[in-house]
Amino acid sequence: MSPDSIYHLIILTILLLLLASYVLVAFVVILRIINGYTSNQQAKFFSKWESLIFSFLENDEPPQALIKKIPRRKYKYLLEYLREFLLTLKGADFERLSSLINHTALADYVLNKLQSRRKKKIIFAAFFAGATAMDKAEPLLRKKIRMRNQQVFFSCAVALAKINSYDSIELILNEFIKFNKLGNDYLLLILTEFNEKVCVEIIKLLEVETSSSLTITLLRVLRYYKYQNAGAAVLQMLVYSHTKEVIIECLKFIEEIKYENAAFAVSKLIEHKLPEVRSQAIKTLSRLDNKSFEARIFSKLFEDNYDVQYQAARAILDHYDDGEAKLSELAYSIDKGNSAAISRMLLSEKKVRDGR
Repeated sequence: MSPDSIYHLIILTILLLLLASYVLVAFVVILRIINGYTSNQQAKFFSKWESLIFSFLENDEPPQALIKKIPRRKYKYLLEYLREFLLTLKGADFERLSSLINHTALADYVLNKLQSRRKKKIIFAAFFAGATAMDKAEPLLRKKIRMRNQQVFFSCAVALAKINSYDSIELILNEFIKFNKLGNDYLLLILTEFNEKVCVEIIKLLEVETSSSLTITLLRVLRYYKYQNAGAAVLQMLVYSHTKEVIIECLKFIEEIKYENAAFAVSKLIEHKLPEVRSQAIKTLSRLDNKSFEARIFSKLFEDNYDVQYQAARAILDHYDDGEAKLSELAYSIDKGNSAAISRMLLSEKKVRDGR
């Protein structure tokens, strides 16, 4: 390549970079203008309509009467204004605000946005459909949840859960597994947006073979709701499961609802080969109000695993008669090693809590 060609290439590159810079600056300026215009329009809307919205919440005016006063082109600003109220209001005020959206032209506006192919509009509409439990939106939400977009999936799944669309649970689970980057915490957030009746469906799901990670999430939903009626089903799972994480989650649920019928099965697990299981089994067993296993739990103070020793000492101190005296006797035994050290630590913590 000749020197002239190199020179011209450099000049062309510089010109292209300058052009790209001008385009970028222009794009930023246009975005600021648009955002400024939107903010200005929102401010004008709030100043004009805010008093009417508060007046609606305070009296018995039918929701249609208020919506008729507001131009359709302003519905977006109205919904944005109502978003925070939907997140914070409870009881009668929430129901009244929900009716303002669900039983007026705003419902058609939301449904129209939900039919869009644009991600931003779908997410916007899904929030209001879910927040107001808009049953009419259910078919559209079930359709849009299949778009294979992570944000759209999550928004539509949460909306379906808030509507309590139990028929959509299997769909939600099937679509969820398509997103590798979404952890099971997201699935837990979705499922706990259903009301407590979802636990009936969860128990049915646990009766069929599922992955360990899904089983753990379903058990956490039951624990979230402290669903007493699941005690027998979870106990059966505890007895037949061989997966450490599932066993531990079953133990946590049994502990949460204090399912005393499980005491004997739990007592077997304080001899489990894995210290993580033994540790949780001790913790669970001590909270089932069953005094029959105190001696066995006390014996675990002398194991060679620190966590098991700690849970045994904590159980003796917190849940059994004369626990403080028992640990005090052990605390200064020279030949008891970790058991003595853990006892001293727990006794010191108790003195601090009691203000002694």
